[in-house]
Amino acid sequence: MTISITKTTCLAFALPIAIACMARAQEKKANELPGDSDIVQAVTLTHAAVEDVAEAIKNLHLPVRVSPTADNRLLLRGAAPDVKTVMDQVIAKVDTPQLSTARSTVEYIPVSHISSQSLLPLLEAVVPDPFGRHYALDAANHLLVVNAPPESVAAIRKLVQTVDRPAESLHMHFAFLRAKIGTPTAEPSGMPKDLVPVARALQQSGFANLTLIAPVGVHAKDGAHFESQSTLNVQPGEERTGELKFSVEGVSHLAADGATVQLDLHASVSGRYADPPKEPQSTWFELKTSIAAMLDSYVILAAAPSSTTDGDAIVLAVRITRGSSAASH
Repeated sequence: MTISITKTTCLAFALPIAIACMARAQEKKANELPGDSDIVQAVTLTHAAVEDVAEAIKNLHLPVRVSPTADNRLLLRGAAPDVKTVMDQVIAKVDTPQLSTARSTVEYIPVSHISSQSLLPLLEAVVPDPFGRHYALDAANHLLVVNAPPESVAAIRKLVQTVDRPAESLHMHFAFLRAKIGTPTAEPSGMPKDLVPVARALQQSGFANLTLIAPVGVHAKDGAHFESQSTLNVQPGEERTGELKFSVEGVSHLAADGATVQLDLHASVSGRYADPPKEPQSTWFELKTSIAAMLDSYVILAAAPSSTTDGDAIVLAVRITRGSSAASH
């Protein structure tokens, strides 16, 4: 029997051997890297293209040497913690099955301002299919690594461009008012004009003789904790003096619509008289609330009975504006 060996037959036998030799050579090269404490880890990829994943790892600038092989494996060389980070934070994130018929690509989207806690839930909402995309946020290098079909990458990039902005500055104008509970006898007077609608609404609810006793201004970044106090000396009688302390603290979040602010607030009014001199401070008013407030308009947060000097109720209102240039009214 005659066996005919053609050039095509030689290639069919030689190509697998060449691929295997290339893989062994690359593995040997990776093993020759310096570093006594380095380890070498071979990772076989199931779904993602080895070139894309290798490029993603290199762009993270970690001290890990990456060598792709012809049989869709990655050889990782570096310190054990760094290799583990690559495996857990990159490979495990991007080597996932894709339901989309389009070939997924690895993209690197700069992220400068928004936190991962805020960004990742938004990404889930934009691309809800867990098998149609995957991503990992590299906080150290301010990169969002995305492994997704082109249409999903475009949607994610557009979202990041929309939400990744410097935190807004918010100015909160808190107004503590003193009032008597009863039927009002006259229109509000001596009140800042922005507070007149608030005073009228309170009068219709049975509060009279409204007086602004403590305006408290707070400037804070959107999402940041704020805290402020103000002290007022009072003299309810000729031989009796004291002080009132007004406190506000909390967190404010500007809503996505740009027109409302979610305000989580703890406010209080405490007082102490100098006679007797060792009288303990007592809390006359306290409020813990979470409310959505419209920008640029006063909102009544609370109106409650309270024993104060020259009054028997305390009212708290707030007006929130953008930026720090707006003055209190």
